[in-house]
Amino acid sequence: MYLGPDIYGVEAAAKKYFRKPASQLTIEESAVIVGMIKAPLIFSPVLHPDRAAQRRNSILDEMVVQRSLLQADAERAKAAQINVLE
Repeated sequence: MYLGPDIYGVEAAAKKYFRKPASQLTIEESAVIVGMIKAPLIFSPVLHPDRAAQRRNSILDEMVVQRSLLQADAERAKAAQINVLE
């Protein structure tokens, strides 16, 4: 799956954007990557951090609706800054 220039797959995206393996991503970092699937360049945390944060937040909200995440945990994750490493 394409997730940015020369970035294919979740593991590659985790290493590129957050400098860690996918297994060590936080919930908010994971939501950023999931949010990029729809449109990797439009929701890129490097190119468009505000859009990436909005998309991340909608992913977290949907996780609450699906009962995959508690509301309090979603709110905490939405408050986190997106800190990508280039």
